[in-house]
Amino acid sequence: MDKKITKKNTAVINEPVGIQEVKEILDALRQSEEKFNHLQENIPIGLFQTNSDGDFLFVNKWAANILHYESPEELKKVKTYDLYADLDVRTQILNSLSTRGFIEDTEVRLKCKDNAHIWAVINAKTVYINDSPAYYDGYLYNISERKKALENLRESEEMFRAISENLKSALYVFNADGFFEYVNPAMCEITGYSSKELLKKRFYEIIHPEFREVVKRRGLERLMGKNVPKNYQFKLVTKTNTTKWIEISATKIIMKENPVVLGLGIDISEHKSAIDAIKKSEQRYKTLFSF
Repeated sequence: MDKKITKKNTAVINEPVGIQEVKEILDALRQSEEKFNHLQENIPIGLFQTNSDGDFLFVNKWAANILHYESPEELKKVKTYDLYADLDVRTQILNSLSTRGFIEDTEVRLKCKDNAHIWAVINAKTVYINDSPAYYDGYLYNISERKKALENLRESEEMFRAISENLKSALYVFNADGFFEYVNPAMCEITGYSSKELLKKRFYEIIHPEFREVVKRRGLERLMGKNVPKNYQFKLVTKTNTTKWIEISATKIIMKENPVVLGLGIDISEHKSAIDAIKKSEQRYKTLFSF
């Protein structure tokens, strides 16, 4: 038999939230707010809210620190467009926020209070109220040191490449899998292979079979940090199947956080031939004058 819905049951369904439940909700909200405040005050990322007129609605202390202001209150007195080193970048950002509703990992050059310039990454999104854009939520962080390090690395790489490409000695780099990662023009000239061809090969594939296992073992052990001879001589086989003697000097270095072997080599084939010729001459001389 079906139960009838009584007035008592209806009253239970429509009963308002109790005082204890309200207290629990308020406690949860307060705890959430405390966690948010703790995070935004202790994580070194600048948080902000701005509008399209260039007003700061909110900034945390890290945003002020990043831009060299004494306090969030001082930074809020500044218009956002006065912080851009290039106003065209701000225009592009506003266009993206208008059309896409967000920007991601956008690098910008900003002006600080003391007229210093920094590089920062900005992420932001448009917040809508009643389907209309109301303001922008975002965060930024300083990448000036990273930019400087990358620039120094780029300059170092350019210098390395300029030096290596003008060396008469072969210069090469191979990785933990044994594959060449870099070869200079002299390496190509000695082996007869193009750089494109060599970068598809492991370093020991061009070694003469007589020396291949020794050179392979020493190269891989060097990568593991073992004590192996730094300088030695061996024969390699060129693309045209010609045998050449080469003397190398190699060392382990860290490149892009990975161990690699950097080596220098010189073609000593003529030197070896000259020594062999002298030895043969000495032997003939001893044979002729021995009695």
